[in-house]
Amino acid sequence: MAEHTLLWQPQLPTLTRQVEEAAVNAWPAMQQMLLDGWLLRFSKGLSMRSNCVVPLYLSASPRDHTLIDRVRYCENLYAREQLQCVFRISATTQRQDMARLDRLLAERDYQRSQPSTIMTLALRNFAAPRNAVDVRLHSLQEWLQGYCELMEMPHPAQDLHRVILQSVGHDCAFALSHRDEQVLGCGLAIADHRVGGLFDIYCAPEARGQGIGRAITSHLLDWLAGRNLEHAYLHVLDSNTSAQALYAGLGFTPQYAFWYRHQ
Repeated sequence: MAEHTLLWQPQLPTLTRQVEEAAVNAWPAMQQMLLDGWLLRFSKGLSMRSNCVVPLYLSASPRDHTLIDRVRYCENLYAREQLQCVFRISATTQRQDMARLDRLLAERDYQRSQPSTIMTLALRNFAAPRNAVDVRLHSLQEWLQGYCELMEMPHPAQDLHRVILQSVGHDCAFALSHRDEQVLGCGLAIADHRVGGLFDIYCAPEARGQGIGRAITSHLLDWLAGRNLEHAYLHVLDSNTSAQALYAGLGFTPQYAFWYRHQ
């Protein structure tokens, strides 16, 4: 494989490329910069997805001094910001460059964490099932209040979360499920050009097993389908088998895997 070949090669499935790009757009970083084909994202440590290095393109530099130099440069930048240096490794193809990066990070004692699967659904095949669960769309402020209540998120993190969501450049749907004025579950959908993502789908522990997660997911998928998008996507931890079963039951199928490497 030529060193100067771009990541987005013809053999990379179109849907995979769309999802990778939409996932970056869906969760804006407070600051970001490009470094020889890598996107470096900084958001004061709120989450790994907004504070990590995302490889987008192959290096345009000679092979003998590109990879280790770039890794060290990233480490210095994140250290300057007093942030953990994190890399997002995506198994979109069996590309040698990504495997080399993953091996190098392992050799530098980076730990592999949060192995996850991107799942996708063709929205033309989706028909929202009937649900007895009450799910409604809310404003960002109302949703954030319910989300933070469910997640027991401290106030400083709430402010950062709000800033990031206010920076999203696409239409969003903020769903909550209530019972007797108590928030039982939440979820967020973000519509991009041809695909839409589902995020932060969460159900209170005491309310699980009652169809709330399925109802929220279905409601958001129906919202995405109404915007004439082609596919929906979401990511789910490999350890969360119950969520995988829920999404598979709605028609989602695995698309590709990704994980993080952190110091």
